[in-house]
Amino acid sequence: MIKEFRVDGKPLLDYNLKALHADANKDDPVMSEWVIGVKWLKKFPREEAKSFKGIFAYPSIVCKLRNEATVKFLEKEFVEQARGI
Repeated sequence: MIKEFRVDGKPLLDYNLKALHADANKDDPVMSEWVIGVKWLKKFPREEAKSFKGIFAYPSIVCKLRNEATVKFLEKEFVEQARGI
């Protein structure tokens, strides 16, 4: 739950978040915002963004990738590189 998530030991809700009312339901496990941390192994400057014409993109928080071309692209560009292939 968002109230339990910490960044560098500090509660996330203590930061100046852009999300409005992120703490509105912080004590309700059903209605609370939930947060997951991401450990970035590699990053790229915006000018070197990885993409291709026709890549699947969905402007939502959560999405299950099913577009075969996009999944194969991501595996090639990121998963194989992370494994050192």
